[in-house]
Amino acid sequence: MDFFRRLVSSLFGTSGIVDERVDTDFERIDTHRRSYTGRVRQDWRGYSEEVSGASNKHVMVVVDETNEAKTALLWALSHVVHKLDVVTLLHVLPGRPRPARSKSKAKKRYVEGQKTLSLLKSLCSHHQPEVQVDLLVVEGEEGPAIVEEAQKLQASIVVLGQRKPWILSRLLGLDKDKLVDYCIENLECLTLAVRKKSKGTSGYLISSKWQKNFWLLA
Repeated sequence: MDFFRRLVSSLFGTSGIVDERVDTDFERIDTHRRSYTGRVRQDWRGYSEEVSGASNKHVMVVVDETNEAKTALLWALSHVVHKLDVVTLLHVLPGRPRPARSKSKAKKRYVEGQKTLSLLKSLCSHHQPEVQVDLLVVEGEEGPAIVEEAQKLQASIVVLGQRKPWILSRLLGLDKDKLVDYCIENLECLTLAVRKKSKGTSGYLISSKWQKNFWLLA
């Protein structure tokens, strides 16, 4: 701010009036920044306390073979899940169910899904050995299937991974994750989308109905 004040003073040959205006403007900007930051932190604390304070929660984590799903699961185990909770790992096989589908092909897809779930269940056992972990494989359109299963299980919280958009997509304004947006919009329970911050930066980006890409350092 001192550098900016000196620059303005040298250009316009004045000090007192400019100094007063600059101070006022910077105070207004700083007050707005602190007010917004406070609201964001308060919103996060609000639903963070709701998550950690509830007992015997049913947490559903949407998983697949991607790193984003693994990141979301590890984050849920360290930030959301407690020893009295029940965790359901949901894996959705894409595509609408078809009665005419060959039994061998359907069985192969199902086995692959179970294998993915078994590997991720071992992570749960390592990080939260006292937590009950259920495995669930369903077939269908991913968004509606997640909403339907969450309602059936009466899930308290749904956690899913969030993919980092491509640079071109961000430039074109097409960086929305349609699955994340669909789940956040249609699920009645607390829904959190998680992704790791960029390389070289610690923390996570959390999206919910209240905030999008909130930077959580922990």
